[in-house]
Amino acid sequence: MQPGKAEILSLYFSNCSESINTHYTCLFCEKWRKC
Repeated sequence: MQPGKAEILSLYFSNCSESINTHYTCLFCEKWRKC
């Protein structure tokens, strides 16, 4: 696992409930958080 991978995932999760910038991010969040 890369050192910054956890931080990147955390950032995605933190922004999940906020403004979705891209459709890819939206799908990513829905897949992992069901938001």
